[in-house]
Amino acid sequence: LMCWGAYDIQECSNDGVVLYSESFDEGETWESPQVWMASPNAVVSHLHFAELKGTDRALMIYREGHYYGAQEDRLRKTNLKWANYAESPMRLLQKCSGDGGATWGPPVEIDPVLIVGRDAPPYYGAPEQLLQLANGDLLLLVGYMDPDRRDPQHFNVSILRSGNGGESWKKTGDFTVPEVRGAMEPSLVEVEPGGQLYGVIRNKGGYLYEIRSADSGESWDGPQRTEIPTEESMAKIIRLASGRLLMVWNNQSSTTQRPRYPLAAAVSGDGGLIWRPPIVLADEIGANQLSNFNLLQMGDGRILVCTSHYRAQPPACSDLDMIVFDEEWLDGS
Repeated sequence: LMCWGAYDIQECSNDGVVLYSESFDEGETWESPQVWMASPNAVVSHLHFAELKGTDRALMIYREGHYYGAQEDRLRKTNLKWANYAESPMRLLQKCSGDGGATWGPPVEIDPVLIVGRDAPPYYGAPEQLLQLANGDLLLLVGYMDPDRRDPQHFNVSILRSGNGGESWKKTGDFTVPEVRGAMEPSLVEVEPGGQLYGVIRNKGGYLYEIRSADSGESWDGPQRTEIPTEESMAKIIRLASGRLLMVWNNQSSTTQRPRYPLAAAVSGDGGLIWRPPIVLADEIGANQLSNFNLLQMGDGRILVCTSHYRAQPPACSDLDMIVFDEEWLDGS
C-alpha cells in the first residue's frame, strides 16, 4: 500500500487530499489511485500507520487544517503567494482500528498543549514519523512552529512516547537547532532491539543534525551537527534486515532548499557513526527536484524508494518515481 499527498496548485492549497494505490506484485505494478482521505476547504496530509505488534489493532495519525494567506492564479495554475503558516491552524488526529486496518474508528485530536508544552494557538505542525520499537512502544515525532518565534518562523521537534498502543502519550523530548527555521522533518530508527535510537534532522545549515537515545526514547542526546552535507530537505533512515542502517537524502551542501538533488543512498554498519561513500540513485538539473520521498525494504530483501519528482515547468507538476535496488548494489557488488 502506498499513500501520498496531492493538491491542485501548491502545497498550501486548501484542497489537499491523501491518495492511495495498491500493488500485488511487490511494487512492479500499481492499481489506479483512489482518494483515501479528504476534508472540505482544508488540507489532509502527513499520514502515518502502525500495526501494533501481537494484536489485531492498528493506529493511524495524520494532519488536518486550513491555510490562510495563500494566493493562486487558478487560470494559469501558478502560486502567487505562500500561506502564512503562523496563522494557519492545524490539528493532529488519531484513528484506531481493531481489525488490522479494515475499518477505523472516529478521529481523536492529540492535544497540542502536549506537543508544544503550553496553550498558544493557533497551533501549526505536522506528524513526521510514527515508529514502533521492538518492545512494542510507539514514538511519534512531531514538527511544530515555536509560538514565540512565529516571525521569522522557527520550528521545533517534539517526541511523544506511548506504551499502551497510542491510548495515551507523554512527551520525552523537545529540541531545535540554531539555524534559521530551526529543526524540521526528523527521521528516527531503532539501531538494534534494546533501546538504541538514532535520528537525523532537516535544517538550513548545510549539514544534517543528529540525535541519539540509549533508553528507547525516554531521554535524548543532541542535536549535534554532523559532517553529512545536505540542503534544506528531508533525509530518511531505515534499519535493513542485515542490521545496517540505510539513509537516503539530497547529498549536496546548501543553506537554501536548492538544489534538491542528487538523491543519494549510503549505509552504516555502526549505528550511524560512519557512513560508506554515497551512491547516486537519481540526479536532476536546474530548479527540478528529487525530494519528499519514503523507503522500505521488502520481504525479498529489495529496497524500494518512492520519490516526488518535481518538474519546474509552467504549470509545475510532480511525478512519483520508483527506484528499486538491493543491499549488495550499495556495496558496489
